[in-house]
Amino acid sequence: MREGFRQSIAWLHTWCGLLVCWVLLLVFAGGTASYYKEEISLWMMPELHATRSAPVPQAQAIEHAVAYLQQKAPRAERWFITLPAERSVAMRVGWVAPAGDGNG
Repeated sequence: MREGFRQSIAWLHTWCGLLVCWVLLLVFAGGTASYYKEEISLWMMPELHATRSAPVPQAQAIEHAVAYLQQKAPRAERWFITLPAERSVAMRVGWVAPAGDGNG
């Protein structure tokens, strides 16, 4: 050990700090990119621009969602409907199956 203990620890502290900072930078950049996933997908696939120009009225979306849920899960305890919004053009539906339905 040609350097002193203090210089060795300073070198280790510097490089460990730089490594941690680069990892945090990648984590924060990935989190930011995932937040803007819909916009990035739209930007990367120009063919989707046509779907963004004609939104479905919410009343019609609710009617379709309820009809689908009545057909697929008429005995469900709860239904969940997420309507299309400005950032997401897709409508999502889900349900909670009744207890003892054999799906758990």
